[in-house]
Amino acid sequence: MRSFPIPPGMHGVLRLSFHGFSLRRANFAHHPFLFVYIKCIIAIAIIHNAYNFVKMSLKTLVGSRMKECRIARGMTQAQVAAYLGVAQPVYQRYEKGTFECNYEQLVRLCDLFDVSADFLLCRSDI
Repeated sequence: MRSFPIPPGMHGVLRLSFHGFSLRRANFAHHPFLFVYIKCIIAIAIIHNAYNFVKMSLKTLVGSRMKECRIARGMTQAQVAAYLGVAQPVYQRYEKGTFECNYEQLVRLCDLFDVSADFLLCRSDI
């Protein structure tokens, strides 16, 4: 395998830190492709975490829309939960964004609140 020498004085200059550990290019002088491979894996992990963050914030937004509609109708969580056929703590988790409702429940919520699925899913403001 071909090794790529690191210029004098450059050992440890190129450094990648991620959640408490660091990678120094100097440690991979004889295996530069391993360094690139590890950087790619870390980049994928960062993108995956960003995707999960966006997904969680969307669930929170949908939950806040559900709560907004429920309050506008003057209903309690227990009433909406009974309409959906779930326990009140489960519906509470829908509003918090901890749980996701299924398609059938989404359609029933749209009928109950007289709104479109796009509105509940934060795709429109109408």
